[in-house]
Amino acid sequence: SVYKAMSPDNKTIIALKLAPHTTSQDLREYKNLEKIKHRNVVRYIGHGVVEANGGKELAIGMVLVKGSSYDKYLEEHGPLKWDQASKDFSQLIDGMAAVHAKGIMHRDLKPANLMRKTDGCIVIVDFGLSKVQTSEGSAATVTCAGTFKGTY
Repeated sequence: SVYKAMSPDNKTIIALKLAPHTTSQDLREYKNLEKIKHRNVVRYIGHGVVEANGGKELAIGMVLVKGSSYDKYLEEHGPLKWDQASKDFSQLIDGMAAVHAKGIMHRDLKPANLMRKTDGCIVIVDFGLSKVQTSEGSAATVTCAGTFKGTY
């Protein structure tokens, strides 16, 4: 779950994602996210382990993106005109190029995992299923051939 929270310095409202601190997958999200610095990718601030929901949870702090998820934006505004869709898609491509340049695969790219800021900037969020590409050029194996990985 992602919440609005006060930054540790009490000066900024941030996005705080809480996830059970149980697997290497939980750690992978912040490790991958902290490698990427790009205007079209949510910016990592820091992480820690907190007591929440009756146990320890990983807390990942990110810059709060002010806007709406792309799926909600499309619901509210209907089909986009070609020029607007082209601008949005171009930003998505730029952001994903930065992700791939770090050897990271998002693996859950969909309108719900994109934010459209009030100024029109597209920001890729939710790196919970992301993986680093191995030196052999393929993903480190966790899934099996022919299986589906992602959310809908």
